[in-house]
Amino acid sequence: MFGKSFDIFMHVCVKGIFVSPNVVSLLLGSLVDSHCADVIVDKYGELCSAMREQSFSVYEFVMNRFMNRGEVEMGFGFHKALIEGGFGLDIITCNKILKAIWMQNDIGVADDYFNMVLRTGPKPNVVTFSTLIDAYCKERNLDKAFVLFDVMAGNGVAPDLIVYSILIDGLFKAGRLEDGHRLLLVALDKGIKLDVIGFSSAMDAYVKIGDLGRVSQIYKRMLNEGISPNVVSCSILIKGFCQNGRILEACGLFVQILKLGFEPSILTYSALIAGFFKSGNVRDGLYLYEDMIKKRCEPDTIVYSVLINGLCKQGLVGDALRFFFQAMNRGLSPNVFTLNTLLDSFCRLKCIVGVMKVYNLMGMLNIKADTVTYTILIKGAAQLGRVDEALLLFFQMLKKDIKPDVYNILHSD
Repeated sequence: MFGKSFDIFMHVCVKGIFVSPNVVSLLLGSLVDSHCADVIVDKYGELCSAMREQSFSVYEFVMNRFMNRGEVEMGFGFHKALIEGGFGLDIITCNKILKAIWMQNDIGVADDYFNMVLRTGPKPNVVTFSTLIDAYCKERNLDKAFVLFDVMAGNGVAPDLIVYSILIDGLFKAGRLEDGHRLLLVALDKGIKLDVIGFSSAMDAYVKIGDLGRVSQIYKRMLNEGISPNVVSCSILIKGFCQNGRILEACGLFVQILKLGFEPSILTYSALIAGFFKSGNVRDGLYLYEDMIKKRCEPDTIVYSVLINGLCKQGLVGDALRFFFQAMNRGLSPNVFTLNTLLDSFCRLKCIVGVMKVYNLMGMLNIKADTVTYTILIKGAAQLGRVDEALLLFFQMLKKDIKPDVYNILHSD
C-alpha cells in the first residue's frame, strides 16, 4: 500500500505538481514507522529536489522521526546510508538535529550523533562544537566540554566568541574562578571580542566570593576593550560595593545608570536596598523601594527577602511582617531564607506564638525546613529553658536526614 502511495507521490513530483508538506510528512512518517526508510534512501535525491522550494528538509524530518520514536540506531543507519549513497548532507541541518537530541535531555545520544558526523561527514563547524560544548557545560561536565574544545582545535575549527563565552561562564558557575579568568584573558589575547555578558559573568562570580578587587579589575578591562557597561554589569558592581560597605560608590554607580538612560533592574534595586539596610540606613532603603514601585518595577521574591531580612536585623519585625504579607498578597511565595529570618526574629523576641505560626506556614506552603531552620528552633527552645523540646527537635532533624550544624547549635548567641 505504501509502495503504491509513494509511486503516485513521486509521479506527481516529477510532473511538478505542488504537494503540501503536510502530505509529505504523513507519507514519510508512515514509511519510517513501517521500517521502510530504505525507500526514502533510494529516492532521496528526487525527494529533496521536489521539496526544495518549500524549504522542507527530508533529512531533518526523518531523523527527528527516528529520534522521537527512540530508534536511535535506525536513525544513525539512515544517516550513514545517505553518506554512502553519495548524498551531500548539510551541516546546518545536522546541527539542528544535534540540538534537538540534546534538548530531549539525552546528551549521551547527542554525543554519539556528533561522533558519527565527525567520522562520516559532513564536516562539523563551530556551531556543531559549540552546541555540544554548551550541553556539557549545562550538565556541569566541564572535563568533557574541554575535551571537545581540544577536538575542535584538532579539526581546524577556530573557537569563536560563543564557544569562549560558554566555557568561561561554565568555569565561573562551577566555582573554578582562576581557570575562568585565565581563559577570559586567553580569549582577549587571541583577539576575541568578548561581549558584556561574558564580562558580567566573570564579575558576578567574584562578587559571590567577595573579591571586589578582581571585580573592579575585570570591569576596567571591559571598559578598556571598548565595551560599554549595561544595567546588568553595573548592578553586579553595585552589589559588590554594597557587600563591602562602599555604599557611596554604589549610589554613585546607581546615578550613572540613570544618566546612561538605563532602567534599574530588580537586581539593581535589591542590591542597593540590601546595601542601605546593611549600613543601618533603613529610611533610604525603604525610599528606594518606593521609587521602585513608582517606576512600575514589580518587586520579586528576592526584593522582599532583602526587605524582610534587613528589617528583621534592625529589630523592625512588625514592618518586616507587613512586607511579608504584601508579598503573599502579590502571589509571591516566600522562600526558606525569608521564613528562617522571621523565625529567628520571633525566637529573639521569645515570641512562641510567632514562631509556631511561621513554622506551621512552612508546612502549609510545602517549604521544607533546612539545617538553619532547625538550628534556629533548637537555639530558641534552649534559650527558653525547654531542653526536652530542643532535644526532640534535634532527633526530628536526624529522622528527616537533615545534617545538623553542631557548631551553630552549640555556639549561637
